[in-house]
Amino acid sequence: MKKTIFTIALISIAALGFAQLHYTKVSAGSEFSMALRSDSTLWAWGFNGNGQLGINSTSTQTQPTAVDTNSKWIDIETGAWHCIAIKDDGTLWAWGLNTLGQLGDGTTTQRIQPVQVGSDHDWAVLSAGQAHNLALKNDSSLWAWGYNAAGGIGDSTTINKLTPTAILPNKKWIAIATGGAHSLAIDQAHHLYAWGNNTVYQLGDSTTTQRIVPTMIGTDTNWIEVSAGFQFSTAMKSNHSIWSWGFNGNAQLGDGTTSNVKQPKQIGSDLDWKSINAGASFCFALKNDSTLWGWGYNGQGQLGTSDTQQKKSPIQIGDDNDFIMIAPAEGFYYNGVYG
Repeated sequence: MKKTIFTIALISIAALGFAQLHYTKVSAGSEFSMALRSDSTLWAWGFNGNGQLGINSTSTQTQPTAVDTNSKWIDIETGAWHCIAIKDDGTLWAWGLNTLGQLGDGTTTQRIQPVQVGSDHDWAVLSAGQAHNLALKNDSSLWAWGYNAAGGIGDSTTINKLTPTAILPNKKWIAIATGGAHSLAIDQAHHLYAWGNNTVYQLGDSTTTQRIVPTMIGTDTNWIEVSAGFQFSTAMKSNHSIWSWGFNGNAQLGDGTTSNVKQPKQIGSDLDWKSINAGASFCFALKNDSTLWGWGYNGQGQLGTSDTQQKKSPIQIGDDNDFIMIAPAEGFYYNGVYG
């Protein structure tokens, strides 16, 4: 993943000129951002050299610009330089960089406006990694496409996939996450699975062996949420505890150290976490009281702690208690939250 430098974005509706409407989702890529509004319109801004804004040009936009105004959108995910999205009819769309097949349209052609992926109308949940994607359909089946040299697709090969490919079609899934070149998922029995690149223990199976099919991590049956950074992973259990593993050179695991962790390790003892989001080298999390917490790399001040020192353990960000969502980010040094 390209190392790009940003400051943290604490996004407010008024700041973007949408005072009469609220966001349903914000997603941040590498040097660009996408946002869904409550009227189901999609907006984009930032760097656009690969057409990742989807506005039928490659011109950078310094303010939110509407994407395909004739459509209603229900989900958006940003990779490093590409986007995938679902319309209100359940169809899947993609645009941006496509050199590794990350758009899923059967080509490696860059797209500067949304192009439909296949013809299915039953897409439900998306997760975009650096250059590969996971998705769930309404029947809880798992699909993947894009970059696969490290096995992040999970189809038992290391060949890039140019179209969505079914993964373990007999299983049902409830949660998915994509990292730099690894993937995470939780099945309906609340088992945790991981596959793909594993050079620094990001799969959590206590090895550095690459896995090219989903591999169960431990035997616990109480996992409810997953999030993947560039080379590390984090997850939440049903008791609202947070667990992390993988690369920890920037303290992104939040365990008070900078040592890599080979398998899921609980972070602190708090049991009041609400949601967790892994950036490339840092994390943000919300608690049940809607306070914001962060840890990990902070060299450009992206944690919002008024300094640039890395944080080895979760630290509260400010005093506000009205945060509602953390925006996923594929940039190395960027993330966003809003309330």
